[in-house]
Amino acid sequence: MGADHWARYGASLGVLGKLIDAGERLTVQVHPDRETAEKLFHSRYGKTECWYVLGGRTINGEEPCIYLGFRPGVTRSQWKQLFREQNCAGMLACLHKIPVHRGEVILIRGGVPHAIGAGCFLTEIQEPTDYTIRVERTTPLGLRIADSACHQGLGFDRMFDCFHFEPLPEAEGRRRWFVHHDPAPLPGAGWRRVLVGEEDTPYFSMEELTVTGTAQLSPEGRFGILVAVEGEGVFRGPEGRTMPVRRGEQFFVPASAGTLTVAAAENSPLRLLHCRGPR
Repeated sequence: MGADHWARYGASLGVLGKLIDAGERLTVQVHPDRETAEKLFHSRYGKTECWYVLGGRTINGEEPCIYLGFRPGVTRSQWKQLFREQNCAGMLACLHKIPVHRGEVILIRGGVPHAIGAGCFLTEIQEPTDYTIRVERTTPLGLRIADSACHQGLGFDRMFDCFHFEPLPEAEGRRRWFVHHDPAPLPGAGWRRVLVGEEDTPYFSMEELTVTGTAQLSPEGRFGILVAVEGEGVFRGPEGRTMPVRRGEQFFVPASAGTLTVAAAENSPLRLLHCRGPR
């Protein structure tokens, strides 16, 4: 993991990676920011997270979408009343409903309510906790959710301390939710595009690498997680060892790996997500 990371975080990677294929809409939920997690859960990590949309499919006539952030005018008392009534339609109406498409990137900061819609296929990087406050006590398909899985031991009143009730206006929201940075050349043949950088969050980073021939990737003293999202090719290490890489595969790159050569298959650009933990 690297000496600097070990000195600060010990055996914790500081990040958690997931693949999510939503067969139904996930329940409306929120995760604490780091300050709230320390106060309520005595944890050094909250749960800011980031989604990269890999694809999606139509389910029951509905295209993939997400629900994210409060609309203007939603108050804590109103939100609690909707919870007590279990008015799920009312809860969803309080959030922005946003269609999503392959290649889009959504950063969800701790405290912002959200739900992943049915049919979404995502890869996620997040802080390494599972503090999930759920306000729906039954899933859309009828699975009953235990009380403890709703409030995580906080109780049904204090759990609302995890929500940020500031509205996210649509114009500002799209700028904040969908992260875009200009591409830059990748050493060799290809380019890199920062999807989530240090100016967006200090907790992790994600960049998209597109290799069109042969390119070099340096760990720079930090471990990385590579997810192949398109194409195929070969990794070559500093000692000449090779490893094939194909769409859907995931790799851990140690901080001490040295320069990694990435060669895309002929006429098949290789697209990778390169995820890292906190600096």
